[in-house]
Amino acid sequence: MASYAKELEIAQLAVQRAAILTKRVFHEKAKGTVDKNDKSPVTIGDFGAQALIIAALRHHFPEDEIVAEEEAAQLRQDDKLKTQIWDLAQIAQRLGITRPRVRMDSQSKYGSIARGAGDIYLRLPVSASYQEKIWDHAAGDLIVREAGGHVTDIAGQRLDFSVGRTLAKNKGVVAAPAAVHAEVLKVVQEVLNQKTAA
Repeated sequence: MASYAKELEIAQLAVQRAAILTKRVFHEKAKGTVDKNDKSPVTIGDFGAQALIIAALRHHFPEDEIVAEEEAAQLRQDDKLKTQIWDLAQIAQRLGITRPRVRMDSQSKYGSIARGAGDIYLRLPVSASYQEKIWDHAAGDLIVREAGGHVTDIAGQRLDFSVGRTLAKNKGVVAAPAAVHAEVLKVVQEVLNQKTAA
């Protein structure tokens, strides 16, 4: 079995440097936030932390491929995407969900499902061309599946992390405990089919 001691040491040092940078940026008054195409915010600290980590990895492992979340193109453009918002209330109503939704980071939602504190995590396609990013789902997918839950796309297929930066072979995400996943998936498909037919 290969030892990854050098890789671990380099990664830990790079993350420590990135953490120092992000703490400094956090305490600045002007944080330089921009919105990405998926409408999530990214700060100068995000770009800086990523740049420090990539620089360290490229210096020590120049042959390795690196997949990173933030793209520098975001600093050079301000595209406004037209998005379609799906009516999640209809899905919740059909499933008998009466509690209000909880807004939190996607990884926290996956964690809630894995530990039994949440029931459903849905990411429905916002447009025909939108592709989910792998870093938003890889860890959560693994955690939910290891806890016995299911994570699929809206067609019921496992998420495919093998095609680059995005889940290009998948549309949307449906994560739920194994006992209810099939029912949730069925209702999601029914609602999306109705929306498409309308």
